[in-house]
Amino acid sequence: MKKLFTLLSFFLCFASGAWAINTNGAMNGVFSISSTKKVVFSKGNLQYVGSTWQFAENQWDYFGSSQTPSQKDLFEYGDYSFPEDNVAWYIMSQPEWEYLYTQRSVTNTLSAGARFIRATIGGAYRGVIIFPDYYVHPDGVDFTGTLFNHTGSDNYTATVSMDGWGKMEEAGAIFLPAAGYTTSGSSYGNRAYYNSTTTFENKRFTPGLYDGGAKFDDWSYNDTGIPVRLVADAITYTVPSSGIGTFSANTAVVLPEGLEAYTCKTYDSGKNTISTQKVEGTIPANTGVLIKGIGGETYTLVASSQTPEAIEGNALIAVVEATHVDQTVGEYTNFMMSGGKFVKIAASSNPNDKMPANRAYLPILTSALPAGSGQSITVNWDEATGVKAVRDAQFMINSYYTLDGRKLNGAPSKGGVYINNGKKVIK
Repeated sequence: MKKLFTLLSFFLCFASGAWAINTNGAMNGVFSISSTKKVVFSKGNLQYVGSTWQFAENQWDYFGSSQTPSQKDLFEYGDYSFPEDNVAWYIMSQPEWEYLYTQRSVTNTLSAGARFIRATIGGAYRGVIIFPDYYVHPDGVDFTGTLFNHTGSDNYTATVSMDGWGKMEEAGAIFLPAAGYTTSGSSYGNRAYYNSTTTFENKRFTPGLYDGGAKFDDWSYNDTGIPVRLVADAITYTVPSSGIGTFSANTAVVLPEGLEAYTCKTYDSGKNTISTQKVEGTIPANTGVLIKGIGGETYTLVASSQTPEAIEGNALIAVVEATHVDQTVGEYTNFMMSGGKFVKIAASSNPNDKMPANRAYLPILTSALPAGSGQSITVNWDEATGVKAVRDAQFMINSYYTLDGRKLNGAPSKGGVYINNGKKVIK
C-alpha cells in the first residue's frame, strides 16, 4: 500500500515530495470545485459487491455493461450508499462539476491551463484524465496528447502507458473511466458521464465526455444508471520552515501521516512556557492546534465523517476565516506562532491586517506575563507537562486528576490515564 501525505484553504501551496496515496481511499491531487472550495477524489468509482459498498481498486476499473445485481457500479439516482470510513465522502453538484471542468485556474506543465483531456491508458482503458489545480508532469513519462479542455470529438486519442499513468497518478491526476450507462435494461459504452446531486423534475445533471464530444450541460433520466465518483473536502497546509505552525478548520479533519497536532494547555509564568497535549487521529472542528511536521512540506487534511468530542482546556483560539486579531483584548495579550515560538501579535488598528484562515492564536492573561518581558512564549513539548503542572500546584495526596489538571471527585470511574500522587497511572 502506498503511503499518504494527506487533507480547503483559500491559498493553495505545494512543495516537492509531499504527495502519495491515502489509505482511507482518497487520492492525493487537490481540485477546486468553487472559488473557495477544494476537494480530493476517491481512488476509484463507487461499487456495490455482494452486500458491500466499496471503491474500485483502480481508477480505471468498472463493471459497466457486465454488471449484475450483486456486482454493480452504474447507479440510478439515489440508488447508492457510501463506504464507511473516516472520510466525509459526497457527490458533487452541477455548479461544482462545471467549475471543475470549465472554470477553475490550473497550473499544468503539460500545457498551461489544461484542466482535462480524453485519453486511453495502457492501450485499453478509455476515459478522461482530470488534472489537479497544480500539476507537474513526471520526468520521463511519454504522454501523447494535445487536445486539452477539448469539447469536440477526438475518440480518446491521447495515450499513456500503465507505468506512466502510475506516475501521473502519483503527481495528482485523476482518471474517470468511460464506464458507459444503462437505461431500460440496456447498457451502452464509451461515455464518461458521472452522477451529480442536481435534479430537475425526473432528470439529474450528468456531465461528461464521449466519442462525439463533451457535454457539461447534459441531463439524464433518474432511472438511468450512471457511474459515481465521490469527493471529500480538503485543506492544504504548508508547514512553516521552523517545522511548527498553527491550524484550525470549520470541520473535523483527519490527521495525515507525518503530521502531528497538539493543543496548548497550561501557561507557566515562572518559565514563560506553554504546555502541550497531543491530539490523536482527528482534529475536532473549530479547534486550534499546534502542528509539527517537515518544514516547507505541504500536507492535505481531509474532512472527517466522525464528530470527535471537543477538547477541554485548550488555550488556543481557532481562526477558521481570515480575521483581524488585536494585540490585547480585555485582560489578555494575544500571541501568534512564529519561528517555533509564540510571539506577541503586532499592534494594529487596521482591520485589513488579518490572521490567515485555518490558523490559531494564544491568549495569555496579561497579569501572568513576566514583568518587563512577555514578548514571546516557549512551547514545552514534554508530554509529561501535565504531571509537572499537577506537582507544581501541590494538589492533595491520593486525589486523581486528568492530564490537563482537572480534579476528579474520587477515583476514576472509567479507564484512561490519570495523575495520582504526582505520577501518571493507568486505570
